[in-house]
Amino acid sequence: MVELIVLFFIIFLWLIGKSKENYFQFHDIIVFFYFIYLSGQIAYSKLVFLDSFIQWIVFVYFVIMSIPYIYKGLKQILPQNTVRIFTYIHERLKDESNEELLEFIFGILFFFIVWIQINNGRLLFDFKIPIGVINLSTRSSIEILGFVVAILSMYGIYIGFLQYLTSDFSSDKYLGRSKTNYLIKKSIWYHITQTKIFICILFSMVLIPIIVKLDFGLDKELSILWQSGYFFLLIIYIFLLQRSLYIIRVALLIKNSQDDNLKINMSRNIQEEYIEFFWSGFKRRSTYIDKSIRNKLTKELCNLDNENIKEYLYVFLKVERFNEKNLYGSIYSKLDSLSLSIYIKIINFVKSRFHYDEKNCRDRYFELNNSDLSMFYLAFFSFFKSFIYGKWEYIRHLELESRSYAVLIKSLDEDINVFEHILKINKVCNEELLKYNEMTQLPLRGLNRSNPQKYVLSDDSVLKYLFDVKFDIIKSEKSEKYFKNIVEETLRSTRELLTFKDDGILERYFFEIEEHKWEVLVEYIDWAKFFRSLVSKDISFSYYSSELIIDQENSSLYSGVILKHIIENYNQYLFESMNSLFKILFLMYKLNREEDVYRSNREIDRIIDSLNIPIEAVASSLVRILRNNSGLSSYILLKDSYDNSLSIKLRKYDLLYKTNSYIIELDEISDIQYKRLNFIHPVSIYDIGIIDSKKSRVQDKEEASLEINAYKLISKLLILGELNGLSGKSGEYLREHKDYYKSIVNINQEICNIFKNGTMHRTIKKAIELFENEQLVTNGELNKVFVNVREYRKALETIRYFF
Repeated sequence: MVELIVLFFIIFLWLIGKSKENYFQFHDIIVFFYFIYLSGQIAYSKLVFLDSFIQWIVFVYFVIMSIPYIYKGLKQILPQNTVRIFTYIHERLKDESNEELLEFIFGILFFFIVWIQINNGRLLFDFKIPIGVINLSTRSSIEILGFVVAILSMYGIYIGFLQYLTSDFSSDKYLGRSKTNYLIKKSIWYHITQTKIFICILFSMVLIPIIVKLDFGLDKELSILWQSGYFFLLIIYIFLLQRSLYIIRVALLIKNSQDDNLKINMSRNIQEEYIEFFWSGFKRRSTYIDKSIRNKLTKELCNLDNENIKEYLYVFLKVERFNEKNLYGSIYSKLDSLSLSIYIKIINFVKSRFHYDEKNCRDRYFELNNSDLSMFYLAFFSFFKSFIYGKWEYIRHLELESRSYAVLIKSLDEDINVFEHILKINKVCNEELLKYNEMTQLPLRGLNRSNPQKYVLSDDSVLKYLFDVKFDIIKSEKSEKYFKNIVEETLRSTRELLTFKDDGILERYFFEIEEHKWEVLVEYIDWAKFFRSLVSKDISFSYYSSELIIDQENSSLYSGVILKHIIENYNQYLFESMNSLFKILFLMYKLNREEDVYRSNREIDRIIDSLNIPIEAVASSLVRILRNNSGLSSYILLKDSYDNSLSIKLRKYDLLYKTNSYIIELDEISDIQYKRLNFIHPVSIYDIGIIDSKKSRVQDKEEASLEINAYKLISKLLILGELNGLSGKSGEYLREHKDYYKSIVNINQEICNIFKNGTMHRTIKKAIELFENEQLVTNGELNKVFVNVREYRKALETIRYFF
């Protein structure tokens, strides 16, 4: 029964192993039917399993033929972690740097065999293996000398063979490395021959017989030692011979230029070297990894011609995201499966026990775990950033002939993806990571001391650097196709920012990265050829957003960059590439400079008419852009009024934003700080007569909040009036939309929300004062402030109450 189970298990493993090849050969059919025949004999004929010598010989022969597939089948059924461990150990033992470990294992095995023989073949539980011993004292010196000469002669032949193989010839080189040396050094048995214990065993083959013949005692023990050494030398030589025959076969393929598989294996070995180089450097937390990678690349490429440098870079920079034997694959695997070890978790658990309260203990435990994860992310980000700088500083200065555009760009893109991946999966320390690695804090002014927007992109930002390297490579190629590709890629990443869900420093970081990209593109690209790539959907009316304007393409991002550029160096193609808001801003800039005043005013009117958006919403957006962009506000100064559709609307929203900014600043300081700062540096908001500087911080805040609510109220009412009074094509377009009335209801609801803060009467009183100010509201706007929608009584009653 046991024999049948073992046989079926062998058949099972063999079938699994063969299934990986997806085909069967003729001899596979013979092997399969032989095993079935044996199974039938055991199960039905009740014959003794392998009861004759011939049956044993045949059985061993078929098992030897099946061993490769049985091994493959065993790898399939074993747990993958177990397979990885054994594969890792096997690969490590073949590495030249681990010869000491191999020597240790070989020595333990050798002395274990010697110990078994000294104990007469006895193992555990009195299990014995009958082993005979050659007694050297009874053998003639000639006979012993024959054994010694035979084994030394065999190894002499092997050494001569190695000398021939390592002779230098041109076809033996691949990427500056010898193919035959690679084959030789990939053998465990070759590395065993380089160990000290192997030399000692060879020496003992000569020395031990002399000692035995001189009758110093311990004849049996020395004979066992000599016999074991001789046995090991024979086994090692057999495997060396098998490896040598394989090398001869490959050498013939090399001479015929049919060694593609060998080149693939050598290229994988190069990739594995860089994986080992990278992770060993990170394990040591090397601070000189940038210099180390430059030195390594210099050493590898110094003797290669341009074609071989191209191929080497292809191997080194190759991206296989889901292959752990590729550098990028190993990085993604590490990041995606990152978790603290059991040891660290136990340490953190013990530390957290110092908090006696159970809830505090649990919180402390998670806090310690997050702290350890943060340390890993911070260390890895800094290390990989240094590695990237070293790598690309070397590659970007290579001769142009040796660079391959497609390979370099793909590797650059993957480097960018790795950093973005770290920032997006890391939930514990993004703010700290960005502040210390990627952003710089600006000098703080005024009252506010903790606004995350005070951090801006630093000059040594890695994503900024990688984009610059990428663009330099594209410029060197001088291809319109590549320029178009990078514009389309940047457009895509700019649009994707609209879906990014983060209100903190991370969103600011990615926003400034995109800004930098557009600054580079706008500066160097010939937009006469590519400006149509940017012309897409303009801003449009939003029936749901409180801002009433939607930018579906996030075109405001690159339009802001373009606007700054054309102010300094006008380009009609770039002007046409901006969205309508920024076109209006450029025309306002021209009005500030009193250039072509009449034409600029009419152009503003034309753009506003074509938008089908309430002018109030346009004015609000224009002011918000200027207030959030200090670079633009230094070029474009708002006037009290304009001779176009904007009229006096911009002043109202400018005052609203100033007041709102002041409230945010007041929230950041105490009363004492307020009085001290107000005494030394009176804030600019007082200059416009809104706030009384003699009041306390709380009183000022209340007055400013009342002012904001009043501004919001008149703005919403004016927008309602404008929506209701729209005429012409613009009015027809909006009113025919199915959500037109919903937008009116939303605005009415926002008006109701303004009155929910308990200061309704004061807000209305303040708003009436603002309505009476002809510098904020025109008579034409007052005439349109009413709502003619019967279905929505709540909003209608609110407006009536106001009047």
